Amino acid sequence: MGNIPKALANCSKALAIDPQNVKALFRRGKCHAQLGALDESKADLDKLLQLDPSNKDAMRELRALKTRFASHRKKEQKKFAGMFDKLNA
Repeated sequence: MGNIPKALANCSKALAIDPQNVKALFRRGKCHAQLGALDESKADLDKLLQLDPSNKDAMRELRALKTRFASHRKKEQKKFAGMFDKLNA
């Protein structure tokens, strides 16, 4: 409902009680993604898929996450490309 940090905290509490709670892993993965923590999101979704390999929602989120990783990598390359050119000059 828009309070992503609180949802993230609640999912983490649920996972502290039951580390294999598929629903909490999925929700926490989505929260991490929305907050820009792509590595943490991927870790949660990967663990979810280990527990439930046929989870289509998790597969869809992981595909979207891979797209975001690629976009993030391109931005980083552009940002650092100019920096290294300046160092070589």
